[in-house]
Amino acid sequence: QRGLVSLDKSAEIVYISRHELDSPELYTVLRHACIRSLSCEICPGREGPVIFGDSLKGYVFSYTFSLKDVEARGQQKCHIQKITSNLQAKALKVYESERKQVKRNPYRTTSFDLGPFSRKRSGTGKATRSLIDILKDSDIFTELHSYFTWILKEGASHFTERSLEGPSLNFDNNVIDIDKKYTLDAHFDSLLQLSQAMNLEDFLILCQHVILGNQIIIRSSVDSFISSAIDILQSLLPSGCCKVIYKNAEYQDSWKCNFLGIDLCTEIPNHILVSDLYALLDIIPLAHHLDGSGSSKSGAGFNLHIRVNLTTHRSKWKDKPPSLITKLGTLLSDVKTTPTVVNQFLLAIKQEYMNKAKLFYKFIKTEYHTEQETKKLLQILNVSGHDVDVLKFWTRGLNSDCCSHLRNAQLNSPSLVFATTR
Repeated sequence: QRGLVSLDKSAEIVYISRHELDSPELYTVLRHACIRSLSCEICPGREGPVIFGDSLKGYVFSYTFSLKDVEARGQQKCHIQKITSNLQAKALKVYESERKQVKRNPYRTTSFDLGPFSRKRSGTGKATRSLIDILKDSDIFTELHSYFTWILKEGASHFTERSLEGPSLNFDNNVIDIDKKYTLDAHFDSLLQLSQAMNLEDFLILCQHVILGNQIIIRSSVDSFISSAIDILQSLLPSGCCKVIYKNAEYQDSWKCNFLGIDLCTEIPNHILVSDLYALLDIIPLAHHLDGSGSSKSGAGFNLHIRVNLTTHRSKWKDKPPSLITKLGTLLSDVKTTPTVVNQFLLAIKQEYMNKAKLFYKFIKTEYHTEQETKKLLQILNVSGHDVDVLKFWTRGLNSDCCSHLRNAQLNSPSLVFATTR
């Protein structure tokens, strides 16, 4: 078939314009796009850009405008092109010339020239006129081919699709299927059930320690309580932020793990007990409990005859908690909340924080920025107080490939510029 071909040697890309299509599937898609562009997908004012489509069939950018044509109803015809000014000027020139020779017929019907997509005829019985006839320019399609080739080439040089994904945020990647792992042993089966096993205020303080990266120490004489509680608390974090020791005979330093499971009788070193960067959770079966403090709850699937005690420095963590904790507290205080709702909330909030963490990592690692610029970025991200500490910790959840890409992306991306107002 005949066509127009342009070769971009630097990018090794060939641009081809043809009158007919080899692919029936592509023909159907393009014909549908043209018909919608000329009929129902019209922007306000009937001239200008509009985007329509869906994720299955793709999206269409359409620029609708009119060209003067003495043989069309209203003496104009609708076409779809990005380049409008030159075409309209040419059409107007031809229109003014033809109008002096052809008597206007107000009863002509409207027809749309879709090239190979249409075979309609006008009200006079003549075949609908093409762009070549309307503009009196036999080279118009060569000119349009050049326009669109330039647009595609320049667009490709300015807009590049990149994947900046951190570790997957799906729950199956960093949380074990609780029900399958603990089919026979008593355990916590959800974050909601764990929150109901203790005072809500204490639970939110515990969660705050988790998302800030402080060490969580869980003691119990029942291993399934320890491991299920750790599995559930991990769901608050990206998998890259979790270092876990499910069970050890003695205490392990926080640089080795931020989740540690130990026996109920294991002692904690004094320098840890005086620190505000840890939380100790004791899960005590009622038969082992002696002092009468704590709480007793029952959960779905198993009756959890336990008492749960939290030991930490509460005063520091009660004031201005991270926004994640505030939202989680509101959700858990609603009696209608279900485990499924909590899981969906965690998925959404983790995605939000990880997106902010990517931008923050690129900002602090790729270039030097003043303190004022850093404050401006945090203000744009709506991050303040302990949320900043959460963001810094969550940058550890970015995998090495993502971090490398974010560092190198500065070579091809414009710097962040902040405008200041007086």
